[in-house]
Amino acid sequence: MTKQTAATAIVNAKVHAHKASMRSSADLCIATAEECFTKGNFQYAFDWAVRSLGYSTTVFNAREIALFGRTLEVELPVCHD
Repeated sequence: MTKQTAATAIVNAKVHAHKASMRSSADLCIATAEECFTKGNFQYAFDWAVRSLGYSTTVFNAREIALFGRTLEVELPVCHD
């Protein structure tokens, strides 16, 4: 995990934190992510940021949002007989 990827994940977690139904849990995850980041543990920082996003978005989209700031829209082709 790179320093930049972990930093991006933390920023994205902060952006979405206001949507968390359990805001204190999301904020605690962000604080832990920042602590890990400061210590140079970038993988743990990323993982904690993703956990925060799990509270504020969905666990299914959290990793995608951590990396890109949004979910990626994928259009699947419709096949007809």
